[in-house]
This record gives sequence, C-alpha cells and structure tokens, in this order.
Amino acid sequence: MTPFARNRLAACVVLACSSSYSYAAQTNDYNEIEEVVAVASPIKDSQKAAIMAKQSASNFVDIVAADTIGRFPDQNLADSLGRVPGLAIERDQGQARYINFRGAPFRYTTIAIDGMTIPGAENGRIPRFDSFPSVITSRLSANKAIMPDMPGESIAGFINIETFNPFDVEGFSLATDVGLGNQALGDGDISKFSVRTSWSGENVGISLFASQNSREQITDNREFDLEQVDSELLVNELDMRSYKVKREDEAYGGRFEYRPSDSMNRFFFSTLYSKFQDHEERNQYVFDFAGGAEAAGSNLAAGETGTGLAMVSRSLEYGLYENSTWTNTLGADLQLGDWFLEARTNFTKTENDVFLPLPYSLYGAAVASYDVSDINDPLVTLAPGTSLNDIDYGYEMLLVYGSALSIDSLQFKLDAETDFAFAGLNNTFKMGLGHDQREAQGYGTNGGMGSLYGINPSDYVTDQAWHTDFTNSINGTYFDNKQLRADLESASGGLTVTPDNASKINIDENTLQPMPW
Repeated sequence: MTPFARNRLAACVVLACSSSYSYAAQTNDYNEIEEVVAVASPIKDSQKAAIMAKQSASNFVDIVAADTIGRFPDQNLADSLGRVPGLAIERDQGQARYINFRGAPFRYTTIAIDGMTIPGAENGRIPRFDSFPSVITSRLSANKAIMPDMPGESIAGFINIETFNPFDVEGFSLATDVGLGNQALGDGDISKFSVRTSWSGENVGISLFASQNSREQITDNREFDLEQVDSELLVNELDMRSYKVKREDEAYGGRFEYRPSDSMNRFFFSTLYSKFQDHEERNQYVFDFAGGAEAAGSNLAAGETGTGLAMVSRSLEYGLYENSTWTNTLGADLQLGDWFLEARTNFTKTENDVFLPLPYSLYGAAVASYDVSDINDPLVTLAPGTSLNDIDYGYEMLLVYGSALSIDSLQFKLDAETDFAFAGLNNTFKMGLGHDQREAQGYGTNGGMGSLYGINPSDYVTDQAWHTDFTNSINGTYFDNKQLRADLESASGGLTVTPDNASKINIDENTLQPMPW
C-alpha cells in the first residue's frame, strides 16, 4: 500500500469515528425528543396541483392557483388573468375590464363559474371580468384551445373560475385583505376589503366570503383632430376633458358541500352576487378651429401653432354605469362503477344599466391660440381678458343616453367519462349533454334631447381648478355636476330614456348541446 493510500484510509477512519462520536453525543443530549412534527405550507401543494392539471389536460390551458393570485394586489379577476401568457387586458380609464386571447375581440371569450357559463349583458353579451373579485377563487383555468364540452360561444377562449372549496383547508380558516390608498392625481381615496371564512369536517364543508372595493380617480384626457396635407399639419380640433370617477364593486356569496363517507362522491351548492358601479362626472370643452375658420370665411392656417376663431362646445355629465350578476349552481360528482359523472344545474341573472344625462352647450365662439409642438402637452390659450365663463353659447340642450338589458339563464349540464384500453394504449371516452335556456329583455343605446327646463349650467361652475398632469392652459374649473343633475331631475319630474321600437330587445332562446367525444 502506498503512503498516499494509507493516509487516505487513516483519514476516513478518523472521520467515521468522529461522526459516530458526534451522533452519540447528540443522542445523549436530546434523548427527551420523542416526536418531530413537520408542517408544510399548502402553497407548494396548490402550485403542484395546478402544474399537474396543465400536464394532464387534453388541450392548451393555463391554470392559476389561488395562492398565486393572493401574492399580488389584484382588485379583480381581470387583473389576475392579465398575468397569464397569451392573454391581454382591455382597460377602461386605467382599470382592467375585459380579457382577450391572442388579440381576438373580447366578445369571443366566454367566462364560466364552476363550469357554468355566465352570460354577459353589456355591448352584445360581453362578460365583464372586473365585477368578480379575486377572493372567490380557488383556481382559474384559461383554455386557449376549445374542447367539445365547452360552449360554442367560446371562439377565442374559455375561462373557468372555480370557487373556493371549503375542503381545501381542514377545519376552520379565515383569510382577510384590507387596503387603503390614495390617488396622487386628484387626491382620491382607494379602499379594498375582502374576507373569506370556511369550515370543513369529515363530511360537510361550508365557506362564506364578502368583498368591497372603492376607487376615486381623475382621468385627464387630451384628444385631437389633426390632418396632414402636403406635408403641412392642420389642427382642426382640440378636445380637453377631465373626468371625476368613483368606481365601486361588491360581492357576497358562499358554498356548501357534502361528501358521503367512504366514497369519491360530492354534492355542492354555490352562490355569488356581484355588483359594479361607475359614477362618472364629465367636464369637457371642444375647440373647433376648422369650424371657426369656416365661420369667419377664411382657410385654416397650417402649422403646429396658430391663432384664430374657435367654435366652442361644452359637455357636462353626472352619469352611472351599473352591472350586476347573481349566479347559483347546484352540482354533483358521482363515481358509478367505471364511469365518472358531473352534473350541474345553474340559474344566473345578469343586469346592465347605463344612464348618462349630458347638459350640452354649443355654438360658442372665442379667439384662441393653439400649440401642439409638444404633442404630449397640447395647449389652447384664450385671448387676453377672456375666460371660459365669458363664452356665450348659441344653443343649449339636454342629451340623455341610456341602455338596459336583463338576462335570465337556466342551464343544465351532464358529463360522463370512463377510461378504457385500446390497442395497448390507455384512452378516455367522454360524452355529455347540455341545455341552456335564456330570456333577455331591454333596449340598446338610445338617446334623446330636450330643453334644460330653464336651468343655466353656467350657474354651477366652481372655482376648483382641474387636477391635471397637463398644462391647464384654458384655466378649466370643475362644475358641480351632482347638484346640476339633481336640479334637472327635480325640474323635469324625473329624467328617463324612452327607447324606440327598433332598439328594444326581447330574446327567448333554447340551446341543446350533445357532446360525444
């Protein structure tokens, strides 16, 4: 044996003895320990289950676990789904509202809760995702490839929201989320609150949840009508707006589930009510330089800067957008021999209402200068000694826009599947039957105009300057739109929209969907 081999052997013997001695010493010092309990977080199990579900799916699907959603400050499911690859968010005044797959129109995407489709009642049955809070969710499945057991309306994609299951957590659980904030522009308040509690025993589980969110914000707009003629820029029109917006949503619901002993069966009932409200105040001025040049009998001068006569119009508003959904699902999962059955019946009521009364003033005129050399901060400046309140309008009227749609949906769905071997391969045979009955009543967007009942909107101007990140070159100030709306309601005896026959909606449809595959 070489000296190097003997030294290596000696070192191994020393290490072995040291290890044995150390183990014995530790055993003597801690011989009072009889049991060690390791507690693992359920987050890893939740993520693992989501990954396994994606791997075993027959189509292309992204699955987001509730624990992943809880790590982000998402106010609604639209924000949560925006984190999924291939999905895009369409926003309204900065807030997530609609979802589309791979750039397809959002009306091609359907949404379901616990497998049952939720009909949309806005803009042609479009489902809104911002009215559903994240707290209700156990798992989100974004299906990018449509399967035969999905509704035919799912042209681009199908999103299924699985509500929180009380058996996901053993015993009693309580989760809550509270947040307060402030919008820098306009000093608006932000608040969010959600709570979810559940209890599960050997056979019975129950969960309850509630959510409320509120956001006050300023939306500052500058819009243009620009034209390029022979390499010359023509500034036809500049539109300056400031919106005061308060958005509120609330949701309440729960789930009851029963699982018989010694079986894979389960029976459940889930309910969810959600409501979204958008209170909007509009303060808007439009400066039409092309119309002013035409009225003065001259041609509009080209250039990024200029001075001329502008025809001015003013729009004010205090309106309401409202959307609500009430959905109830009764379900059963049954293992009958080699067959696994899923039965669901659901009743959903969706309502959407829009009411926008706009005092509208037009045919005003003012001499003004414009400067769009910085397109990110366009300027309009009235002639010295002139203010917005000095403008006389040739005609003032009240425009009233509105729409309303209510949909009642009664659905039934039965799916069955069994595994079998064929040609030495494991296969799954599935078949199903679905029935969807929907009744809808309401009317599309309607507008009417009338007088202002002797009310002068200029009497409601305040001295509060617009909150803006642009230069307030017109020295715009807010109007008391809420009081103006209240006085118009009182003077008119109640503002309403009378829909014409062409816009009235009355739908009664029955859809039967056999699905062998």
